Amino acid sequence: MKKKTTFLAMAATAIAFALSGCHSNKEESEILRPISENFVGRWKLTDNYLLDENGNRVEDESDDNVSEMIVTFRPDGKAFQIATSTDGWQQIQDAVWRVDEEKSGYYLKRSKEHFFSVHKLTTDRLLIGVDAAQNMATGEVAEGRFRFEYQRVSDEQSLSERLIGKWVSLKAYRKVDGEWQEAPNCRPHEGWYHYHSTGLVNGYQRFGDKEQTIEMQWSANVETNRMRVVKGEWSDEWTFSFTDADTMEVYDDEGIDFTTGERISGEFKDVMVREK
Repeated sequence: MKKKTTFLAMAATAIAFALSGCHSNKEESEILRPISENFVGRWKLTDNYLLDENGNRVEDESDDNVSEMIVTFRPDGKAFQIATSTDGWQQIQDAVWRVDEEKSGYYLKRSKEHFFSVHKLTTDRLLIGVDAAQNMATGEVAEGRFRFEYQRVSDEQSLSERLIGKWVSLKAYRKVDGEWQEAPNCRPHEGWYHYHSTGLVNGYQRFGDKEQTIEMQWSANVETNRMRVVKGEWSDEWTFSFTDADTMEVYDDEGIDFTTGERISGEFKDVMVREK
């Protein structure tokens, strides 16, 4: 499903690039209270649109590349947004949220805090509104009565959520004559990736007295199980799979011989375990 969202729903949900919100009694249908309790859960964006000065719906004919948008509000005050593109790439971002019952809305904060009005909240439906939103791609700010409709969905972890945490290198393998053989020289003495819900990942490698650290942006592809990391103009990708909830195998066509520092071609597999 391709959503028509010039001013991406991402700009008016958990990651709050929206600038302001107001509440209209005319639009209010039903709001379960307290909002703070009924808001908790996982919500899927089903529709978004503008209202004109008469309250009539205005269709947005331009397309973006977001196929699914999920927002989760946790009872501990944390919120997560998971956006999946039409080609399968999924990104996660987090925020903190708090409800203002008197204003019939809630505040979301990342670098700044913004208010969102709640126009409808039932056991399975949510309608929120904002009066200005920012285009994520261009930075352009537009004013208008933006509306975003959500449906409650089951609390099933996304691929990105399963990846959150610190993954430590356990073993390295290289395929030789069709068989996986352990390759200790292709594994650092110490190495890990820490995937954060901010959309950033920290990496660390140490071999002997040589250390390397890096911070990158990350996204995962739900269709191909590919990982993509980006830092500036540089990027890298590899394939991964879970053998269980806390064990991950990473596959690549290039490895590093840590004894020489040389990159070598072939079929490589790293086994990583989640640090608890």
